[in-house]
Formats: sequence, C-alpha cells, structure tokens
Amino acid sequence: MPESPYWLSMHDYDIEAAKTLSWLRGQPVNTDRVIEEIYELSLGVHEEMQHPRNFKDLVATKGHRKALLIVECLAMAQRLSGCCMGTTLIAVWYFLHEFTSVDAMQHHWIPFAGFVVYSISFSVGLGPLPTTSQGEMFSANNRALASAITSMVLAFTSFISNTIYLPLADHFGMCTNYFLFSAISFATIFFVHFVVIETKGKTLHQVQEELEA
Repeated sequence: MPESPYWLSMHDYDIEAAKTLSWLRGQPVNTDRVIEEIYELSLGVHEEMQHPRNFKDLVATKGHRKALLIVECLAMAQRLSGCCMGTTLIAVWYFLHEFTSVDAMQHHWIPFAGFVVYSISFSVGLGPLPTTSQGEMFSANNRALASAITSMVLAFTSFISNTIYLPLADHFGMCTNYFLFSAISFATIFFVHFVVIETKGKTLHQVQEELEA
C-alpha cells in the first residue's frame, strides 16, 4: 500500500504523488485527469500548510461544520449501533427468551449467528466509515485536529455504551440493548443516505465545495 497522494505532496514528493494517484485512479500517469488532479492537489496542500489552523477553524465555515457533524455522528453511530439484521436477530431472541413462554433455547444458535452477521457487516460497513470520511472531508492541516476530536468522541461514546449496558439489561431485559442498537443502526441508514456526501472519485476541493453548498 503506497503512501497517500496528500502525504506525498505535503513532503514535496510530487512525482511519487502522481504515481500513487495514477495507481488509485487506474489510469496512466500522463493522462489529463491525473495531471490536472495532482496539480490542483499540490497547490491546495501547499497553500493549506502555509496557514496553521486551530480548533476554531473546524467550525469557522459551513463546510467544516458539516464535515465535523458527519464524522462525529458516524463515530457515535459506530459505537452505539452495529448491523440492523444482526442486532435485531439477537434482540428478538432475547425478547422471546425473557418475556414470552416460547422456548428460545431450542434455537440457542441464533444469538451466535447474529454476532457473526454483526462482525462481518461491521468490518465492511460502518466500522471504517468514520475514519475514512474524516480523511476525505478535511484538509491536510485540519485533519489532525479533527482526528483528535473524533478520538475523544469515540472514547466518550464507548464509555456511555459500556456504562448503560448492564443497567439496561437488569431493569428492562437484555433485549433492550440490542433493540437500541438496531434502532440506531436503522437511523444511521437514513443519516448516511440524506446527509453524508459521496466522495468517490472527487478531489478534496470538490468535496469541500459540496459541503459548503
């Protein structure tokens, strides 16, 4: 895996940046698209690095505020949800086991199947999404600051999730936790569809223009 074009441009490795971008785009280095994109990228990165930023800059513009909102909401959703199908399956099983006369133990494999579905879906879905979106939406000189905030949000949300897990199970049944996870997963689908922007094949400048719109 090569270094990112942004990192290479930040360290004045423009030729290597062009080669990496060519590899990522699946096009020869000398194509017009790659040449134009690496030129814009290099100019943008060097201009950004000449202006040190602080945390206030993360909320200074509409685009930065929207990017921060998207990344932090995805980070919280990552810790408080999972996979709709997997967690719903687990929630239904616990509900039948705890609150009905149905002998759910005859199908004791269902929670394990739900966790397998959750693990696979999380790894290829919501798991890497916050950090990926962060890298796509913030400029080079803002990315470290955004990363610090995201790390704190992830830690705080994990603390909340771990703190309420057992009290919810004790007072309202274990199924409540998984119904909650499922509800947040379901809400995240709408959030991603209506709020999160597509960044595939776009330059940072194009992404930030869309965020500002």
